[in-house]
Amino acid sequence: MKRYLLICLFSTVTLLAFQQGDILDSQTNQALEMEKGKVYIVDFFASWCHSCKRELPILSKLSQQLDHKRVQLIGVDVDENEADAKIFQRNLQAEKKLSFKVINDPDGKIVSHFKPVGIPALYIIKDEKVIAILIGAKDHINTLILQHIKDIP
Repeated sequence: MKRYLLICLFSTVTLLAFQQGDILDSQTNQALEMEKGKVYIVDFFASWCHSCKRELPILSKLSQQLDHKRVQLIGVDVDENEADAKIFQRNLQAEKKLSFKVINDPDGKIVSHFKPVGIPALYIIKDEKVIAILIGAKDHINTLILQHIKDIP
């Protein structure tokens, strides 16, 4: 019985989460400050996430290589303690491991719209439409992202 309830709960949460092909609501789009015509890579991370700590420097390096007129990377720090989040970000910036815009989401207002099943969670979005989703640590995340965005007009 417990197993059945867990499966139902997980299925319900997944159904409410943004999926590939979904259109973001205006509130989420506005919170992320996204413009029409640009591709956005939205990365949800936290200071307590070990995979995020490995992935952020790779994303930072990728961000520096992108044509920012066409593609922009936005980080969303989901740490509940904003002071800890800012210290974490400052330390990464000092080490040249964080070079893209970060929005702090201590109340979970942004992440609650996406409802990722894990962290790190990366969403590729254009014109409010979710093009691709990458959940969890991925080897060669930079290559995967470039593959996803290369054919987006």
